[in-house]
Amino acid sequence: MDRKPPFDPAERGIRVLIRGEAGYPEGFDDLRHLDPREGPPVLLQMRGELFPGEKYVTLVGARRSDPSTLERARRWARRLAEEGVVVVSGLARGVDGACHRGALEGGGRTVALLGSGLGCIYPPEHEELAEAIAQRGALLSEFPYGMKPRPFHFPFRNRLLAAFSPLTVVVQAGAQSGALHTAEYAQSLGRGVAALPGPVEDPLYEGSNRLLQEGAHPVTSVEDILFLWRLYAGGRERD
Repeated sequence: MDRKPPFDPAERGIRVLIRGEAGYPEGFDDLRHLDPREGPPVLLQMRGELFPGEKYVTLVGARRSDPSTLERARRWARRLAEEGVVVVSGLARGVDGACHRGALEGGGRTVALLGSGLGCIYPPEHEELAEAIAQRGALLSEFPYGMKPRPFHFPFRNRLLAAFSPLTVVVQAGAQSGALHTAEYAQSLGRGVAALPGPVEDPLYEGSNRLLQEGAHPVTSVEDILFLWRLYAGGRERD
């Protein structure tokens, strides 16, 4: 019985990145120090391009954010892009989407790590944004092309967000925000973790403020982020 051959990834603009081969994100190799179930993906699917020597900063935050925080995330991502930083985030609603859009508005590049396959963009209203990212950055997923998102995919994906960059910045996080998982992974990997402080009575900042109590760097400006990036990227280069 004839079997239909698998699709050719190149026909859909997809490049397959295999661990140990050129082009595979080198930061992911550090995941081998975590639980084996959370280790580096054997392969990734990518639309877009990654370039050697790029400066990456991971910006993450809550899906449900207030308008002023979304505007700040967008503005800061735009400034970082203007400074030559590639903004890394998770394509989610809220802060993630604002960060991707800000980077694109700044004429820069941005990278999105997905909790679904590349053929099933989630949330669906971000399909146009995802296409723009693929043209001016990269979309990456460890999940099969057509796989739909599942709740457990996103905490699993968060380890890649943390590993991709020397610095993770939590723009806003409530007590149960998935951005806290990304920060925990970054700490486990020896990466820098920073957070924006917020009003102590605001539940949207409860998780962010807890990170600061636990030793995360407070950031109140793009200049703070650039300083921390130099600190942590320089340390990795010396290693």
